[in-house]
Amino acid sequence: MEPVLRAPTVDENAAVWQMICRSFNFPVEDLERFQSDVETVQGLAVFVGDEVAAYSRIKSFAMYFGGRSVPTGGYSPVGAAPEFRGRGFGSMVTAAQFPLLRERGEVLGALYPATTALYRGVGFEVAGVWARQKVPTRSFHSLRPPAVPVRRAEVEDVESMKVLYRSFAARRDGHLDRPDWWWERYYVKDFDKWHIYLVPDEGYISYRHQPNKSWGYTVSVHEVVATSPDVAAALWRIVGSSSSMARETHVIGPVEHPLLLLLPEQDVEHIESLRNMVRIVDLPAAIEARGYPSGVTAAVEFEVEDRHCDWNSGRWRLVVEDGGGRLEKSASAGPVLRATINGLACLYSGYATAWWLAEAGLLQGADAADLAALTAVFAGPTPWMPDFF
Repeated sequence: MEPVLRAPTVDENAAVWQMICRSFNFPVEDLERFQSDVETVQGLAVFVGDEVAAYSRIKSFAMYFGGRSVPTGGYSPVGAAPEFRGRGFGSMVTAAQFPLLRERGEVLGALYPATTALYRGVGFEVAGVWARQKVPTRSFHSLRPPAVPVRRAEVEDVESMKVLYRSFAARRDGHLDRPDWWWERYYVKDFDKWHIYLVPDEGYISYRHQPNKSWGYTVSVHEVVATSPDVAAALWRIVGSSSSMARETHVIGPVEHPLLLLLPEQDVEHIESLRNMVRIVDLPAAIEARGYPSGVTAAVEFEVEDRHCDWNSGRWRLVVEDGGGRLEKSASAGPVLRATINGLACLYSGYATAWWLAEAGLLQGADAADLAALTAVFAGPTPWMPDFF
């Protein structure tokens, strides 16, 4: 029986959700939440007869790169029914979203992969990291007590948290530019599940208590947003006040965490990490959407072949100047740098330098001047985000 790719009807959402639950062990009772999500209108499914074989859904948001908000479609979830795996349906239902993303102006696709190989096969590449570290809670006592007033947040403070977060996130490549629905779902509706403390107009910390098997609990910090070192120290000392009950604090953040520069000892220990992946859906629009280091000027010609998004294929000239970038069609007939669409995603995010990508074979035919120019254009710390979508 031939597979059929289409958007599921409202009446088919229950069957879609049952398949997703078999794939990911999600709670079956969350069907109502799944059906009420505004993003379900951006779902595609592969049907084999009446059976749901695979499904993908897009959450619309944006990601910060170079200080600018880049429209992005976040895949969440993508799943294939166990009895239909190995037939290419996962790739099919992922790639089918590309022209729809482009039509909506979402120039990037992003996801957290359950399998890297599948998504690499349709043009995604490693582009950022979600990581968790652990710190002895008593370590925060070593931070000097700043004269900064901290109070417990109320749900009405979420609006000011949005403003603080957006200013903070814009300076960190790979962070989400969270839409209002994100804040409503994860902070407003679940506000009572969080411990949130605030320095008005200057910073906040959000965390939860995770029960231990024996005694006490672990503090699990989702994010710390602070406008100054004193504000950061005041917020971290709030966590330190729980040291009599919580021996450990778990912190989501970059692998090389700023706490290493605040604490007197190297008490930050890595627990786990997962790399997210990005796909450039509309190459010229994506280049124009992100920001670039001021003072860097470059012009590099390259050729790319994109078998899933043929509008990206061809010879291009990348021009970067005055903090902006653009792609121009190139008429050059001679040898030029050859790039994979995967390699360009990894370069675009700043996850890898051009030199590193050349060593991996994702950039070929580049001379030292090209590699130096591309490394300067996309330079920055390793992208990361605190959110898991």
